[in-house]
Amino acid sequence: MTESAEVSSATMAAPAHVALSYQAEVDGLRAVAVVPVVLFHAGFVGFSAGYLGVDVFFVISGYLITSLVLRDIAAGRFSVLAFYERRARRILPALFFVALCSIPLALLLMFPWQVADFGESLTATMGFYANQYFLSTLDYFREGSDHAPFLHMWSLAVEEQYYLLVPPVLWLAWMAGARRAMLLGLALAASLLSLVGAALIVTRWQQTAFYIFPTRAFELGVGSLLALALLDRPRPEGPMNGPLALLGLGMVVAPMLFLPSWAVLPSWPTLVPCVGAALVIAFASPGTAAHRLLASPVLVAVGLVSFSLYLWHQPLFAFARVSRAHPSPALMAGLALLAVALAALTWRFVERPTRRAPISRRRVLLLSLVGLLAFGAVGQLLAIGAGRLHAASPTEAQLEVSPLVRGAYVVSRYNALPRDFSHAVPGQRRLLIIGDSHSQDFYNMVRETGAFDDWAVATSYIPYRCQTYFGPEDVSALILASDLHHCAANRVAGPVPAEADVIVLVSNWRDWAARRIGDTIAALGLRPDQRLIVVGAKGFGDLFLRGFVGESPAQLAGETASAPAEIVGTNADLRAAMPAGVGFVDMEQVLCPGGVCHLFTPEGELVSHDGDHLTETGAKLVGAELFRQPALRGFLTPP
Repeated sequence: MTESAEVSSATMAAPAHVALSYQAEVDGLRAVAVVPVVLFHAGFVGFSAGYLGVDVFFVISGYLITSLVLRDIAAGRFSVLAFYERRARRILPALFFVALCSIPLALLLMFPWQVADFGESLTATMGFYANQYFLSTLDYFREGSDHAPFLHMWSLAVEEQYYLLVPPVLWLAWMAGARRAMLLGLALAASLLSLVGAALIVTRWQQTAFYIFPTRAFELGVGSLLALALLDRPRPEGPMNGPLALLGLGMVVAPMLFLPSWAVLPSWPTLVPCVGAALVIAFASPGTAAHRLLASPVLVAVGLVSFSLYLWHQPLFAFARVSRAHPSPALMAGLALLAVALAALTWRFVERPTRRAPISRRRVLLLSLVGLLAFGAVGQLLAIGAGRLHAASPTEAQLEVSPLVRGAYVVSRYNALPRDFSHAVPGQRRLLIIGDSHSQDFYNMVRETGAFDDWAVATSYIPYRCQTYFGPEDVSALILASDLHHCAANRVAGPVPAEADVIVLVSNWRDWAARRIGDTIAALGLRPDQRLIVVGAKGFGDLFLRGFVGESPAQLAGETASAPAEIVGTNADLRAAMPAGVGFVDMEQVLCPGGVCHLFTPEGELVSHDGDHLTETGAKLVGAELFRQPALRGFLTPP
């Protein structure tokens, strides 16, 4: 990702025993890699696995960096400082420029909590630990991640961590007498260890495997292995070059287009585009069809600016998403083209001049360090001082509360509840709440209305991704593969159901779990004297809070949305499948009577911060209506 035309001039004079020369098809391969990444982040249908372009970039970087380092080591002129000077010239000017342009956009378009997150990610980017930062804060494939302008910097961090490790290791091994065969063995062992490690942990800790260097090292290792294989040897030539290069190109492109969105990567399938990229680099020699395609002027031009294009595209897309509810495909396409234009300008006026500037190594390294520290400090200032950036009215202030604070209200009291009734006193009535985050909302409504006063309450939390289902059917095919290990113990265990007087099942039901509610209830094995109440799903879809900035309380009170057809249909499935004698509450009708959802109270106070979970005000308002429902009316104190 961070190598480009510098290889053209820097490697033409490489010693013959280190077979390395400019390969125009590699620039074309960069274009094939970066365009699907851009289209994936833009949200275009058909590129659900476009992120695999990053894996191809890793192979290219592994190949070129290893080749360049081996060239210098073999010539007896390798210097760690010289290597990092080249990296600094290549990477930092464009990175600094994009960061400099992004800061005012963040201040202009983001809520304070978003500016704080942006500041933290800016610091992490400049410290080259963005992969670790996003591992702790964002799920790459979950909703909301595409609002982070520097999310894509995780891959830059992985590459930089590779740069810190591999060149010194190669130099030390060479000085110790290791040559091609031994280096190949070491690189192969390290790559296999990385691949096996990724395959072992990815189903249990997918995000960890996705972000961290050790489970990505095998992709860079594929490129390093190719560089080592070609050490002291020319590139292969022969009649099989054409077919092998086309096979490699197909292995690169096909997974980006056809790999299902639920695939759990990195793992063994990741070898397909990685090995494909290696085949292209090794066999797409002049005269082959793959070379003619990849070395075409358009693809080479895109490849030359691919680093700047990669830097620019995600901030443009993210700022569009934080500034409007649903950016149109036309807007995202326009921003993709703008990213190409900005990339070309950045390459022409920032990347090339700074890469060739007549500045001493000492000054380059000093300026690089100062720049990294300065931008890192700015990031921390934004993170610490974001709360003072906006002087909002009370009406607007409620829109600027971070999801972290809102989420703390949703979970805090629920999480303090026990999972059994060991705290109950003799004769005390017992309530068991089973479900996902909607059960947390339910308990908040209990607390805000005084319902179930003096009852002993216990909970059994089941993540939404697992669904509240306890029947005998194997439903693993209905759960995402990446979630299966979380859901293996998705059963209510122990004597808790038998000890409860009232059991409430409340979840954000999926249709398959709703249709199987009879099996779930039967599996609970309830006694005739126990009472069961099922609460349906609720929500009114995406809520774009920035769109309400500037409205008066009266205007906010008039803001409505329609009840989503999906939720209405799921609750209808629940009602139809409900066994006789079980109380049922259609929560969507409670939240959105007549199919009309009021987003704010009559006083202009926010009901839900995300269109799904309730604020404190929302819990009071909706809870009052909830406990007017026949199935729950008797549990208010007083009724």
